[in-house]
Amino acid sequence: MSRVYGWILSCGLGFSGCWLAGYWFLVGWFAGWLVAGGWLLVAGLAGWLLGTGWLVSGW
Repeated sequence: MSRVYGWILSCGLGFSGCWLAGYWFLVGWFAGWLVAGGWLLVAGLAGWLLGTGWLVSGW
């Protein structure tokens, strides 16, 4: 919630503050999405490799 309050306060400082707050919010959101997506990709790849290895080895 503090991010929302910071955005409101920045908007109170004028248009430039509002634009900067929105910019950093988007950057943070995109970075978080990249990190989460990256971990999902790694987990999926690891699962695929394990599954393929299991099929090939014929366990």
